[in-house]
Amino acid sequence: MSKKIHLGCGKRYLEGYVHVDIHPHDHIDYVSSIDKLDMFQDGYANLIYASHCIEYFDRDEVVEVLKEWKRVLAPNGTLRVAVPNFEALVKVYSESNDLNIPTTFFNNEPKSS
Repeated sequence: MSKKIHLGCGKRYLEGYVHVDIHPHDHIDYVSSIDKLDMFQDGYANLIYASHCIEYFDRDEVVEVLKEWKRVLAPNGTLRVAVPNFEALVKVYSESNDLNIPTTFFNNEPKSS
């Protein structure tokens, strides 16, 4: 059976995933920072999905965060990371002078595995 982890999921629930977030929403399986995944064994997950959360870590921290995610990822597993599209944000701002972008602007839904 495929084991999937959704890191930094916030209010978003994805069927079939183990949800990890620092905020205690009803669907969260583990209330925890996503840089310390001690609740998972080495090689636990076939898929880790992290959408718009890695950018909250400093450059120096990102290497350690990715090492931790790699530890939890099974050999030949998949890491899916979505990050802000800076070029698209600049375009929206230059056209509208407004950075209050509706969430529908972003498509960060993971593909089915």
